[in-house]
Amino acid sequence: MIAAAALMTAAGANAAVILSSNFDGTNVNGNNPNPDYHIYSPSVEGWTSNTNGIELQSNNVAGKAFSGANLVELDTTVNSSMFVTLTPGRYNVSYYYSPRPGVAADSNGITLSLGETLLDSITGQGAGGTVWQRRTVAFNGGGNLTFAAIGSSDGVGGYIDSVKISTVPEASTWVMLVAGFGLVGVSMRRRKAAVAA
Repeated sequence: MIAAAALMTAAGANAAVILSSNFDGTNVNGNNPNPDYHIYSPSVEGWTSNTNGIELQSNNVAGKAFSGANLVELDTTVNSSMFVTLTPGRYNVSYYYSPRPGVAADSNGITLSLGETLLDSITGQGAGGTVWQRRTVAFNGGGNLTFAAIGSSDGVGGYIDSVKISTVPEASTWVMLVAGFGLVGVSMRRRKAAVAA
């Protein structure tokens, strides 16, 4: 029982968050022509844009952020994308998606890809306010991890917020961890037997 609890604790310690953003580290209301949104290029909060930029919106545009005050809309003036480059490894990605309120599903599409491999795709009909859904993806590999707007390229589209990317320990790490706990147990038993004799 104790070994299982220790194993879970050690496993959690080995999973390292390498990027976590709810996009609130940037002051959208700064010296921008429109105080409620701004298109950033070439990068913002660890993400790099394509030539169309990354649009951050405050809670004053259309719907509320999942966490904090800002969210990303990837249909800036046209469909756009943002990426982060990952070294080869095992990863978990979680993020929150909402269709933009009042916008049709054919304009609210978002994809998540690693290089040319599609990992996740979602769209939805926009309601009267934001309706956030948590999405999670696990994968092996490296390269550009990209969020992209798909569908109608019309300046309005799906939202993302609270993106977290974590590494996953390799299987060999787990084997070494379990073997280590086994050796500790054997060592403790031998010590007890020696003391009793």
